[in-house]
Amino acid sequence: MRGRQVDSPARMAAGVAVICGGAVWGWAAARGQRKAAEEAGEALRAVGALRRAMCERKRGLAQALTGTGYAPFAEAGRGMAEGGMDPAAAWEAVRGDMCPRCLDGLFQELGRGTMEDQRAALDEAEARLREERDRAKKRREETGRLYPALGALSGLAAAILLY
Repeated sequence: MRGRQVDSPARMAAGVAVICGGAVWGWAAARGQRKAAEEAGEALRAVGALRRAMCERKRGLAQALTGTGYAPFAEAGRGMAEGGMDPAAAWEAVRGDMCPRCLDGLFQELGRGTMEDQRAALDEAEARLREERDRAKKRREETGRLYPALGALSGLAAAILLY
């Protein structure tokens, strides 16, 4: 009987650890949605900076891209300036997993047509990025509450089953 009493606090601690581990897993899963919302917001700011550089300051595309402060745009601009790549190829070479896919269409249009065509492509990209950012924010709000709670409940279920 005495051995069981000593064992009980250790079992309790292990159960609490499993529950906390589940909650941490849920928090980490929800964090991915926050990163997606942040990346879409950052890309949206960069498209605005690109618009100002191209349409107001009349800079060339490669120079405008490098001046946005958004690393993927800057790398694409360097690829265009130094490597002689077209905008779509430069973007494809630097686009990462976190870069919003809705920017792919923008780089198909940049550098072609009139200034009005460029402005229209930038407007469309901004609209798509706003939608993407808003969707990601909504998912972040939903999953930010849901996933940690589900993780903790899963941990509780595992603790009950194991102990």
